[in-house]
Amino acid sequence: MNAIYRAFTAQIMAEVSHVLNYFDKEKEYKKLFSLIKDFIQEKYVSNINGKFNLLTKTADNVDKSFQGYSFVDNSQTGLLWFLKLHLYSDKSQKDSAIQVLKTSIENNGQTIRTNMPENSLAVGFLGINILLPTLSEIHLNDTAYNLLLSDENPSWLLAVKNGATTLWERWDSYTKEKGISPDAMNSFNHYAYGSIAEWLYSQMLGIKVDPTNQKYPIIISPVIDTGEKYNDQERIKHVSGFLETIYGQVAVEWKSNDKVMTELTIDIPVNSEALLKLDSASAKNLGLLKDTNDSTDTFDLKLGFGKHSFKN
Repeated sequence: MNAIYRAFTAQIMAEVSHVLNYFDKEKEYKKLFSLIKDFIQEKYVSNINGKFNLLTKTADNVDKSFQGYSFVDNSQTGLLWFLKLHLYSDKSQKDSAIQVLKTSIENNGQTIRTNMPENSLAVGFLGINILLPTLSEIHLNDTAYNLLLSDENPSWLLAVKNGATTLWERWDSYTKEKGISPDAMNSFNHYAYGSIAEWLYSQMLGIKVDPTNQKYPIIISPVIDTGEKYNDQERIKHVSGFLETIYGQVAVEWKSNDKVMTELTIDIPVNSEALLKLDSASAKNLGLLKDTNDSTDTFDLKLGFGKHSFKN
């Protein structure tokens, strides 16, 4: 993770330098990022016989963490950062990394991770904050929703099933079978796994605010749940919420059925505009898109301030 965070820092500093018009510094940080990317490609990426592997264990010759967790190659955390930071060499390698990550999460027949359930996460503090956002970025929204609805260990809903009213430091801080975990660092009021809230607001509600976007600082692009039922949790078909922004309160409510949006209400604050972005199927179902063709994936609509309602 040292190399990953160094690359991440270089990427952030390049962006900061650009905003501040320090273009020489921006160039330096981009060069540093490129050097780190080359290092990661050389040390951690294996393409033997055309098969992609991210050597998150064997490249550093380590077996366990200080807390006793076993390291593995193709770890979900490593793959997520690899994809988030665009550390892949080309589209083919990106697609391979996505497939390896998807296979790890699905864990069909528990053949990839023998001690963990199907459709399950395998990340801790260093991967949880980018887990669902990165899955959405690489167009695996159904996978993200599956993880959100999972109630086996490890998952957010496992804690809920065990009576939690706060977020825990460990996935299994308490279970009905084993009681309170005897491990060290076992807080029952911890922030880390609450980072899922970013995804709930930016993807599920679809509220994205970017003050540097002079044309559309507010973008509304809700991602509905189109997954198939796989446990005793119902799929999500109704979401409502709001976000307090520097422009005022932005509120979104949507309902869906048969994998398309059926109702959508948006409230934009005074003196503001927003850009609504929907998938073409939902836009057509809401009556916003009359004529379409197979090449049309998304629908955009400019919204002024006030309440806007669309219904099938």
